[in-house]
Amino acid sequence: MRKLKNNYFNIRRFENIHSEKWDRFNFESKNGWLWHTSDILRAKSEWKNYKNLSFFITDDSNKSKIVAIVPIFYVENIKFFFNYSRLESNGGPIIDQKLSQMKRKKLITTIKTEFNMLLSRYKVNKIELSRSSLPFIDNFKNKTNNTPFALFTDINFNESTWIIELCSLTIKQIYNNFDPKTKNVIKKSVTESLVAREIKTPSQKTINSYYKLHLETYKRNKIEPHKKEYFSFIINNMLNKSAKIFGVYKETELLSMMVFGIYKDSAIYWTNACSSNGLKYGANYLGIWEVIKKLKKLKLNYFELGEAFQSSMNEKKKGLNHFKKSFGCIPYPYFKSEIVKNKYRDLLTQILYNLKNDLTNKDA
Repeated sequence: MRKLKNNYFNIRRFENIHSEKWDRFNFESKNGWLWHTSDILRAKSEWKNYKNLSFFITDDSNKSKIVAIVPIFYVENIKFFFNYSRLESNGGPIIDQKLSQMKRKKLITTIKTEFNMLLSRYKVNKIELSRSSLPFIDNFKNKTNNTPFALFTDINFNESTWIIELCSLTIKQIYNNFDPKTKNVIKKSVTESLVAREIKTPSQKTINSYYKLHLETYKRNKIEPHKKEYFSFIINNMLNKSAKIFGVYKETELLSMMVFGIYKDSAIYWTNACSSNGLKYGANYLGIWEVIKKLKKLKLNYFELGEAFQSSMNEKKKGLNHFKKSFGCIPYPYFKSEIVKNKYRDLLTQILYNLKNDLTNKDA
């Protein structure tokens, strides 16, 4: 814990013992989302080269009540002798909306000061903040120029994420909005005797099956795979709590496995692993369709399929964008923001990053 001079705020690093009160604050906040939860912080800590630096702030003048949570990671990334390392906050700060104007102003200053301290301590040039419109999607309809990060940084830009409005459509209307090709793939997968089933019980078999498909998927796409511990944590600790897993089968052959996050009144297409045969038979299309029907039964309001890549020149991202869009999704803001120490160094980093993308057709 670090008490600030001439201030009533304390900054405390997140530890597992803080999970309960961290999650309570997040759930009670109208802006809290799945990516802010302690489970996500613990799962993401299993990613290679990711170090959890998340912190929360308490108010000594009010019984040490939590007034802000900030998920943030140090991401070490050194390639071709150049340092791309950064700080990354998926979700960004969540602050107590009931604070007085004076306290709110001091709290924002405190968070910005901590950001600058972390930039210096870890010798990085940039903090990247991002989040989708969930769960405050209703506040941003027709207001795409707004950003939840405006209080913390001057560099803000909006991209898009694909979302299905489950609450306003019947299941028939949702299906009718599908791209014709998507409907045909789903119909064909059914004639090929594919079935999608929810996996409700955590087991080592489920972990092993998912990881086998994950390794195949990432090898096919020439991406370094995640550690097995990441998926073990999700399956052992989040299944039936804030995650659901579906498998798509052709008779006894497992073709695809999908993980979906569920939080408050919304769901998100989280991660997927698929075999070559699964791609051949359209397993992912059938899986998404069966999940949509499940989410409607659960009376959820929104289903996010993920970030749009409408302007990307990367062929894989263009294909992924078309896949998500083909389910009749509507684009909603995907908010991004940056805190940059040296804009010239950042420009050089971006030039080298883009050059590597052009040469390899994948992210650096």
